[in-house]
Amino acid sequence: EAATGKKWVDYWLHNEFLVISNGKMSKSSGGFLTLQRLIDSGYESLDYRYFLLGAHYRSQLQYSTESMDSAASARRSLGERILALKDKAGSAALPSPEALGPAARGYLEAFASALGQDMATPRALAELWGLLRDPKLDPAEALAAAYDMDRVFGLGLRTLERPAEHAIEPELAAEIEKLVAERADAKKAKDYARADAIRNELKNRGIVLEDGPAGTSWRRA
Repeated sequence: EAATGKKWVDYWLHNEFLVISNGKMSKSSGGFLTLQRLIDSGYESLDYRYFLLGAHYRSQLQYSTESMDSAASARRSLGERILALKDKAGSAALPSPEALGPAARGYLEAFASALGQDMATPRALAELWGLLRDPKLDPAEALAAAYDMDRVFGLGLRTLERPAEHAIEPELAAEIEKLVAERADAKKAKDYARADAIRNELKNRGIVLEDGPAGTSWRRA
């Protein structure tokens, strides 16, 4: 500020140490990571951002290849869920955060609450995942809420696009949703043969189903 005559920042937060091989990262110890070094190792810069968001800033964070691999994998899964929502939403206009229904708005409120409690980014990430895994949410509303959360995370969710050859037409997305719902009904009726047949049919068409506590999601293989 003395050099420029302009205000620099409102707040300064000092993170706890990034720990490498049982020692803090420092130039003096020789154990020093750079972003370029991570990129040269095959990671994307946003993989590292996701890795950092998974820990509270007051807590030491242990770096390892395994932890970075896990972060990269989780971010890819996150991207697949966003792209699946885009497929389902089609050309539908996305509502503003203020126009969201109670369920989607509830996730945003829980997200804001987590950040308001000493920047609890791991809890905030959990709210984003809960939003994306909720099968009851309207795809356009879920997408709008996820984009709003990403104004904080900065993971580039809004700009994600499938390669042209992997795009899914809205009509096909609707057909897949219908089959997923039919499979859910078959499972409830204990007609496991029909449920398996639907899964195999979609698999043969390049669609992978993922069952979880919140229901079934799908993505292109």
